[in-house]
Amino acid sequence: MVGENAAECPFRVEQEMACSGKVRSVRTPLDVTPEHWRELVAVLRAKNTLETCLITRQRIPPAHAKKKEHVVLQGLGIHWAELPPGLVDDRVNNSASAAEKAFLQLGLMGTLRPLYVNARKSIVFQMPSGKRIEFAREPGDGFAIRLYGDFGDLPDEATGTGELTFRLPVEEPATLLVSRAIHKLSYLLLCVLDPDLALTSALDGTRAFIADPRSGNYRPFLEVFVPRSPSGFHVNVQAEWDGRKPGVGTLKRVLIRLRLHHVLYGLDLLGRLPAPPLQLDAEYHPSPRPRRRRIHELTWHFDSMEPA
Repeated sequence: MVGENAAECPFRVEQEMACSGKVRSVRTPLDVTPEHWRELVAVLRAKNTLETCLITRQRIPPAHAKKKEHVVLQGLGIHWAELPPGLVDDRVNNSASAAEKAFLQLGLMGTLRPLYVNARKSIVFQMPSGKRIEFAREPGDGFAIRLYGDFGDLPDEATGTGELTFRLPVEEPATLLVSRAIHKLSYLLLCVLDPDLALTSALDGTRAFIADPRSGNYRPFLEVFVPRSPSGFHVNVQAEWDGRKPGVGTLKRVLIRLRLHHVLYGLDLLGRLPAPPLQLDAEYHPSPRPRRRRIHELTWHFDSMEPA
């Protein structure tokens, strides 16, 4: 089974504006390229006239304005979606490293990461029965699923294609860490895509959570595996005001649906509720939960089978 190089995958953005629950305008879907990203970042820098941190909204001392900020984490296989030094305080960037590491290495995203990197990467799942399943990526050879032990009846090698479903024991990170990582990613994406919306004071609660996450300011989110989706990034932003037209009145919600390859996240940067469930099996994380182990059922569609 061959995975895609995430650096070459599409990055699509959709934005909707609504008033009192009714959609008033929809921006044409945008396919973001590295060149367009740099243009958007230039606009953001021009609007950030006070040279403050996008997250804390405080001035950044020169000693803490030396590092780039990777908005879409490099561990997801893309390297150009970044901000130059001076837009995010290095101290905030550094403090989020543990959350981003847990997000990338554990849970659903950690399970699937060998699909997305163009480098040697593998993860092994040890089953209670003694059988093992390995997800592996070798540069130039694509992605492979390796089975060790007796898995009973497998699809005929001669058919060429098919699907397999595995129940995998997965180490899940603390939800506080995942929530911080995806809220930071989503908020910084919004800063690049629509700085006027992102930098409004209405989103102070989200900024406070990203800067200093605690159980008392925890922000919930939804997570769902999307097995047939292509590799790539898809961002849907829905902003709603209570006035007669977008941008007028009180901002009520900023819903984000964020698909990172095969995992879809739903969150609200303003309200306490996440985006509505997109599938019945979406997992809702309404409150902080400690690290745990649980079973994930994943179905894989493959293009070839061969004996070891």
